[in-house]
Amino acid sequence: MAADLTIPETIFAGACAGLMELMVMHPLDTVKTRMQLATSSAGLGPSVAGTLRALWTDGGVPRLYRGLLAPAAQEPIKRAAKFTFNKKYNQMIIGDGTPTWAKKTLCGALAGATEAVTIQPFEFVKIRMQAGNRVNAYANTMDAVRKIAKAEGVGAFATGIESALWRSGTWNGTYFGMIFYMDQVLPQAESRPGRLGRKFVTGVVGGICGTVLNNPLDVVVSRVRNAAGEEKAKYRFMWPSLFRILREEGAASLYKGFVPKVMRLGPGGGIMIVTFDLVSSFIAARR
Repeated sequence: MAADLTIPETIFAGACAGLMELMVMHPLDTVKTRMQLATSSAGLGPSVAGTLRALWTDGGVPRLYRGLLAPAAQEPIKRAAKFTFNKKYNQMIIGDGTPTWAKKTLCGALAGATEAVTIQPFEFVKIRMQAGNRVNAYANTMDAVRKIAKAEGVGAFATGIESALWRSGTWNGTYFGMIFYMDQVLPQAESRPGRLGRKFVTGVVGGICGTVLNNPLDVVVSRVRNAAGEEKAKYRFMWPSLFRILREEGAASLYKGFVPKVMRLGPGGGIMIVTFDLVSSFIAARR
C-alpha cells in the first residue's frame, strides 16, 4: 500500500476506490446480470454488444445505469469493507511475520466473506432492479425496496447470503493473492507513473483471475437473488443450485455473463487498486 493508513483513512480510501470503479463500469455489470439470468441452454446466450444495444434501445443511458442507486450506496461500503477487513485480517493472521501467497489469499477470502455480509441488502436490490423480467416491476430503487418488503417480507433482503459468502470469498481471496504474487514477480518501476502502471497491472491480473474462478458462483448468486415464489425452491443454496444449472443447462451456462464481468472486473480491479493507492498517498501527504 502507498501508506500505513489508520482504519478511518482506509475506509475512506476504499470508498473512493469503489465509487470510481462503479461509475466507470456499472453498465457492464448490468449486462452481466442480464446474461446470467437468461435460463436457456443455448450456450453462453446473447453477446455483450447485443445486450448493450438492447439496453440502449430500451432506454438509453438511464437503462444502462438502472439500479445505480443501490450500488452507489453499496460500493463505498463494499470497497471500504474489502480493504479495511483485508488490512485487519493481515494484522491478525500475518502480523509481523513473513507474508506468503497462501496467507494473503486467506486474508483476502475472509475480507470478501465479511464484505458480502455488509452489502447483502444493497446487492439483492440491485439484482432485482437489473433483471430483465422485472424491468416494469419497480419505478425506482425505493419502490423496489417497498414492494419487495411488502410481497416477500423483510427477510427477503437476506436472500442469497450463503451463496454470496462463497462468491465474494473466492473473488477477493484470488484478487489479493494474485496482487501479492504479481508484486513479487514484476520488475520494479522507478517513476511515479511507472509505479501506478505496475499497480494497475497487478489489479487487472487479480481481477481477471478472480473472475475466472468465481463466475460460476456469481451466476448462482444472481439466480438465487432473483428467485421469487415457486422459483425459490429451485435456486436456494450455492452448491445444489450450481449442480442444477450444470445438469439442466450445461457447463457453458456457468460462464454466462463472463465476458462483461471480466471486462468490468479486470480493468475494475486495476482501477480500484490504483485509486486506493492515489487516495492513500494523498492522505499521507497531508498529515
